[in-house]
Amino acid sequence: MMGNKEEDAMNRVSTRGDRKNDAWGGLRLRIPILFTISVLLAAIAFMRFV
Repeated sequence: MMGNKEEDAMNRVSTRGDRKNDAWGGLRLRIPILFTISVLLAAIAFMRFV
């Protein structure tokens, strides 16, 4: 009985996390990637000018 309750609790937490990831996870993952890409492109452009 205890094991099932623990599993249910874990499933509830994971589903809540998945819902948050659907709403915010995409942006949280994309913003740093876009930021690093833009920084790299800016560095390459700067090196070409210099």
